[in-house]
Amino acid sequence: MEIKNNPTGRLLDILQQVNSIPDSTRCRDAWAQIFACDRNDTSAMLNGVARLINLLNEAKEATMQHAPGDPTIYLAPFPQIEVMLSRFSLDQQWNTIKAHVNDKMISGLEFGDHMLGFKYGATAFDQQEINALLSGLAELLGECLNSQLPEHLKLLFAKNIEGLRSALIGYRISGAEGIQDEIDRIGGAIYRYKAEVESAQQDPQTSGLMDKFFSLVGRINDSVQVVQNAQTIGASIMLMLSQIPK
Repeated sequence: MEIKNNPTGRLLDILQQVNSIPDSTRCRDAWAQIFACDRNDTSAMLNGVARLINLLNEAKEATMQHAPGDPTIYLAPFPQIEVMLSRFSLDQQWNTIKAHVNDKMISGLEFGDHMLGFKYGATAFDQQEINALLSGLAELLGECLNSQLPEHLKLLFAKNIEGLRSALIGYRISGAEGIQDEIDRIGGAIYRYKAEVESAQQDPQTSGLMDKFFSLVGRINDSVQVVQNAQTIGASIMLMLSQIPK
């Protein structure tokens, strides 16, 4: 499944998933499916809802900016989605949430997705690619935890790997911006330990791990070029990579 680049398209995909979950499902289990987290991870679900609200606001702003003429038809679904998210629950049945989603809402989002698709360009990132990157990060995390890195560097790189994992899982909600933010954070965190990272790159026991980490971050950076123009993301990580010797 391709993940749309424009915010209304991503919101549409999520609302269609909301509609596909059986009415009798417990809300906790349904939100866990939507946010790809454990059913007992309440914090992840609350963060997911917060990201959904941000996505809704992003979609509204994009609609106001790009809609030709009167944007009313494109904005019509948003108030009901706001109501749905304001009724966030974990212990009720899913039909209490799903009842807010109807054919008119979905049709309105489809119109908005079609309109914004011309403004944002085509996506270049799909779920299969995300799954491959997540597998690479899981393997890298295990290697990191079993490595000969000093303990504080081991914790630093483990945190960075987990941060990338969370950003990739959240991509269908937060889009490229979420990964951009995480890459920026990683760039700053690693640059603060520049001398120690250089040392780890030169140590035969840890150089392979360092190469794999930077290679995978570069691959993620390349993979999320989701627009068909000169806009790119992850400039800070590429600058960081160029300044840390190989």
